[in-house]
Formats: sequence, structure tokens, C-alpha cells
Amino acid sequence: IHSSGRRARSGPRQADGPVTNGRGGAIAASWFMAFPLLLSRQLATASANFDRRAPDSHSAPHLNGSETDMREIKTVGFIGLGVMGEPMCANLKRKSGLHVLAHDTRNEPIQRLAEQGIEGASLQDIARRADVILLSLPDGKAVEAVIAGLEPHLSAGQCVVDMSTAPVKLAREVGARLAAKGIHFADAPVARTREA
Repeated sequence: IHSSGRRARSGPRQADGPVTNGRGGAIAASWFMAFPLLLSRQLATASANFDRRAPDSHSAPHLNGSETDMREIKTVGFIGLGVMGEPMCANLKRKSGLHVLAHDTRNEPIQRLAEQGIEGASLQDIARRADVILLSLPDGKAVEAVIAGLEPHLSAGQCVVDMSTAPVKLAREVGARLAAKGIHFADAPVARTREA
């Protein structure tokens, strides 16, 4: 994650999806499940560094143009528990030790994740309680709908990380809108075309 206002990158952009080697899907699946944990650690480090900044510093680190310091990360929201999202959310909880709130349109993945100590929550609840919110959604329409549900309840210092495969234009629009309210935004899709 870059604190200089540049869009976050999850790795090299590929025309046909994520990088794999001879073992194909197993490597991709391993990367997808590890990614939110790595991301949360990077964000936590950035947040800690912001807090240690000299009081008279004139160069406040920021993401996507927001000058507001990031919160200390204690609670993570995870929205979108599909084929990739559910195991990513479970792995994040297992390895981070953070409190995790999860949301999906279906009850089944929420029930499965509850057995691992993950709390099901509404979009409004996640927006109000989570320090970092991870999105793992199928398309731009889903991203727009979720952001519309979150945005009225978000506050300065939070960070929204979009790991969905959504259009670049949408990511830029959402990022600019949130930054104007002091909310950090990281565009970190797990796969996208060369357009990015």
C-alpha cells in the first residue's frame, strides 16, 4: 500500500487474470486467501507509522488524496463471501487475531464463518464499527450498491479496500468521493484487464 496517494496494487495486472505457475489454480487460490491478511498488515503498519509522525511534520501520509490519518486497526469488515471471499475472510480471522465483521446477501456463509468467531453484521453496522472494510464483490454494480449502503455511515479515518473486479472508472470515482470526506480508499483488485 502506498501512502503517497497512489492507488494500491495487489500485484502485476494481467490480461487474463491472476498469475499462476504450473500448479495453476492452487497457486491462485493460495494468493487470494493470503491477500487480505497481507493487506491488513500493511495498512496496520501504515497506521502505526502515521501515529508516530512528528507533530510538526508538514507531509502527512495519505491514501488516495485524503489528509486524514488512518485509524488504528482493531476491527475489520469483510463484505462479499463468495467462492473467494469466504475463505479469504476465514483466513484473515485465523491469522490476524483481529475482530472481523462479515456481510453477504446469503445466510449460509455467515453461519459457517460464525463457527470461526466471525460476527455477521449489516452494512450499516460494518460502516460504523470497522476501521478497515474489505470488499470482495463480483462486479461494478455490486460495488456501487454496497458503497451506497456504507457511505452515509462512514467517518473520517476509516479505510475502504476494494478487491473486486470492478471498472477502473468506478474505482476512481468512489475513491475521489470518499477522499473528500477524509475516508481512505485502496483499489486493490485480485484480477483485472490491462485497462488498469
